Parts: sequence; structure tokens; C-alpha cells
Amino acid sequence: MGPVWKSVGPILLLQMVVAFLYLAWPLITRVIGAIGRMLGRYVPVPEENDVRPEQPNQPFRGKWREAAYSREQTGPGRQERPEPPAPPPSQRDLYLRALGLSGPVSKIQLSKTYRKLAKTYHPDQFAAAHHSSVDREKAAEKMLAINEAYDWLVANPNL
Repeated sequence: MGPVWKSVGPILLLQMVVAFLYLAWPLITRVIGAIGRMLGRYVPVPEENDVRPEQPNQPFRGKWREAAYSREQTGPGRQERPEPPAPPPSQRDLYLRALGLSGPVSKIQLSKTYRKLAKTYHPDQFAAAHHSSVDREKAAEKMLAINEAYDWLVANPNL
């Protein structure tokens, strides 16, 4: 055995081991499964509802934790935990509310709602003499809010 075998030998040996495991793996898994099934016949598996009765000669251990927990839950002076505050609405929710929408909204529904509100609150609709200046100012403010909400929602569709 020359110097070539010393450098190539471990690699060839490793390749033979890997090839053997690759070819023998199905057989190995079958054998392990059969052994597990055979042992499963003789080893009883406890069921979920199977509770062993306590032995009267056993020392009293571990019940103090359960007792302390039950005192906390039902004892005098127990205070109810306050509900955590609701998270503030997101920017998207605020703008959807400005348009009178909520939840997931499609682009088509967003455009239809914007056009409807824009027609309703457009300053030209309030230019007639029978509208008061207060109505005109309210409509202008509402139109600004509608435009801002629509512009933001169109620019940020995935938020």
C-alpha cells in the first residue's frame, strides 16, 4: 500500500459507508418500525383519562402549589384584572373611516366611494346662494379630509 492509498483510502471507505446506508435505509426503517410495533404490544400505553389513585401510605407532596393557586383564584379580596386598552387605530383605519369604509377594501370600492363623496362635497355643489357660508366651510373641510384620505390610501395600498 503506497502513499496514494493513504490519501484516497479514507475517502473511498466513507463513500462505501454512505452508499451502504443509502441502500439499506429502507430496510433499517422497516426493522426499527417492526421492533416498535412488537414492543407496543407488550408495553401498555396510559390513556389520557387513566388516573392512578393515590396510595394512602405516600407522603403528602406538591399539593401546596394547587392550594395556593386555588386561593388566588377564589380567595377574598381577589381583584379582576382590567382589560388591556384597545390599540389605537392605525393610519389606514383613520383614513378609511374618513371615507366611511372599514375592513379590507378593494381599489374599485375605494374609487367609487371617493367619487361619490367628491360629488357630494365638491365646492361647486355649495356655490349656490341658498347654501350658507357655514355649510360651504364645512363642505370644504370635508372635501380636504376626503382628498387627503384618498391620496394616502392610493399611495399606500399595502398598509
